[in-house]
Amino acid sequence: MTYVRKDPFKTGKKNKRKQQEDILEIEDYCSVLLYARYVREADGDMSKLTATIVPIIRRGGLAGMPEEVCEEFDLILQKIVETVEEIDADPDFMSRLELGDVDPIGDVINAPAVTQALGNVMIRKLRVTDGLRGNQAYEEAKRLLPKVKTELTKFIGEFMFRGIFELMQEAHEKGIPLSQATKILEPKVTHIAREGIAVSTKVDFDELERIITETRDKDTSSYDPMHG
Repeated sequence: MTYVRKDPFKTGKKNKRKQQEDILEIEDYCSVLLYARYVREADGDMSKLTATIVPIIRRGGLAGMPEEVCEEFDLILQKIVETVEEIDADPDFMSRLELGDVDPIGDVINAPAVTQALGNVMIRKLRVTDGLRGNQAYEEAKRLLPKVKTELTKFIGEFMFRGIFELMQEAHEKGIPLSQATKILEPKVTHIAREGIAVSTKVDFDELERIITETRDKDTSSYDPMHG
């Protein structure tokens, strides 16, 4: 089953993820992001959220999931564009990334809403897969939390790093200054399938032309013929 977004910009390339024996599947990742959205909207008040309010995407249920899932991935894509600008502005960004001084993936994964959502999705998943309920489900979810958080981190990390690479490549091909990426590039998810996630990027060519013209005019005005 595949979720096909209505009226996408265009069909993009899929972000394929190597299949492996994980606890979480693509439907679970989508459920976590969707649940996190509900947690944020409830300002962290879990008493406002019930199983009937927050939908969980079951295995094979991608085609019928809410549009909000795509919107949550779009927020991560916006974070990717912002990271591209940071990489351009800071020559030491990659070194700082290795040292852990900057952590764009952690900014997503360690958000309180995502942490809360991951635990709740696991409890509901265990109810379906293992028939666990109540305290049994809670304790098992707690035990598995480090492993599933690692899986979620890997999934989001692959999605973000591939996105950074592809956006920087597209910017280079189209002559887009990386320092202006957030003004010109607007990536959005078009398809979500078990095989991967497809992304297309809308380029604001009018804004690109304006920036190029503005930069050219500044360079011209700063030119002093007396100094060659």
